[in-house]
Amino acid sequence: MGKISVLMGVMWGLCCCMDAQASVPEASGAALPVNTENVDVESYLKLNPDIEAEVKTRHFDPEKFAKLHFVTHGRAEGRPYLTQKDLARLPADFNPQTYLNTHADVKVGAAKRGSDLETYAKYHYLKVGMAEGLAHKEPLILRGASVPGRQVMTSEEGQG
Repeated sequence: MGKISVLMGVMWGLCCCMDAQASVPEASGAALPVNTENVDVESYLKLNPDIEAEVKTRHFDPEKFAKLHFVTHGRAEGRPYLTQKDLARLPADFNPQTYLNTHADVKVGAAKRGSDLETYAKYHYLKVGMAEGLAHKEPLILRGASVPGRQVMTSEEGQG
């Protein structure tokens, strides 16, 4: 049995009834109150495939275990996570596939982590891309413009 499996089993056994409010140390050493109700469980698991696999393998309650892991280890380890507030900031026209195709380094980063690509695209955009002004949607394309990977449509083909 791997180290993470043993650790997860012990954590689950000892802390399954833990309160949703906790105090987690920040890197500076100052305690930061964390309300696990704000952590989006689905994205936390998709961004952390080892935790998601553990939940599935051991048939843990995803909601409880993800929040428990985040509070006891995930935040201190610097694991990626999103909150409901983060997801609410995502532009309505955000296109994860376009974002990944436009920013190949993001796709590579997600693949290296084993993270769900679309969830990682949202995470990267909200945590990095938005501040850097990275494109998050397909640009408007003028008829006849040359775009790599796209076939130019002539006016005869467009009528139909």
